[in-house]
Amino acid sequence: MISIKKIEIERCLVENFNEPVNVYYVIWFKFILGVLYLWKLLSRDFSNISFWPDSVLSGYPIDIYSQDYILTTGVPPLFDIVTFHFVHYVLPFPNSDVLSLLQFCAIGLSFLLIFALPKYSRLIAIFLYIIVSYLWGFVFRLGQDIDAVFLVQGSLLVYCLLPYEASIEYYKKLRFLVLCIFVLYYFFSGVNKIVDLSYEEWLKFDLVNINSSFHLRYLAENFEWTPKLPELDSQLLFGLNLFGALITYVVHLGAPILLFSAGTRKVLFYWFFYSLFHFLTIYLGILFSMNFLAWLLVLPVYRWFHDFRK
Repeated sequence: MISIKKIEIERCLVENFNEPVNVYYVIWFKFILGVLYLWKLLSRDFSNISFWPDSVLSGYPIDIYSQDYILTTGVPPLFDIVTFHFVHYVLPFPNSDVLSLLQFCAIGLSFLLIFALPKYSRLIAIFLYIIVSYLWGFVFRLGQDIDAVFLVQGSLLVYCLLPYEASIEYYKKLRFLVLCIFVLYYFFSGVNKIVDLSYEEWLKFDLVNINSSFHLRYLAENFEWTPKLPELDSQLLFGLNLFGALITYVVHLGAPILLFSAGTRKVLFYWFFYSLFHFLTIYLGILFSMNFLAWLLVLPVYRWFHDFRK
């Protein structure tokens, strides 16, 4: 019985990988990725990072969290390697002009990524990945937007590492590996809840009181905008408080299902669910705005356009 189930799982995985993807997915992928980077890069002024004292910039994300967390990333020298900050073992931190120049370069590369032919886009993606990793490394050091670019950076890294070839095999690999990035991101978010919380705490998420506290803090201190949760039916609020977090964590842990069957309806379900989830986190002072649109990267557009050049 176990061997039969194993064979069935392997068959579903192989079938999902062998989806008949065409070149239109690559064009779509590059367009969405470039637009998302433009959005993030045009929404922030990186030059002001240079005005922070070196004592702050030389810190690491692990310094921000309490010592009872089990952290394996955000530590030296791993953090310095993945953000390319190891250059500052020798060089001083950049001034505002250098940071502005890097930001403008990244904006230009994002435009090029959108419009360049796929065979030239990989080199563009590599330079964009290096610059964005470097710039957001400072954002992580300051404890800001920790999750802001994980999905798009992971997707861009796949594009950088996968040698381009105008073939169905390449299109299939790109689409499946990008899907893996999304699955890993949400699945390990669920795993974190197993590590960080007791199972009893999965049913102890008081959305209403947390929102009231954060909203009052915003009104009193004018810091970290948090809107007031609208008046909702008492039974609905009770359900959100009791089961909202539990359902979210279970869906996180069920994300690998997409690796075995990524039908259009299933992708749209996950997109809708996580859009609703990320929308509700706004009332907790957490804005995952990038993740609303990042799901467009795994939208199965190859099913809607026929490639006559196969």
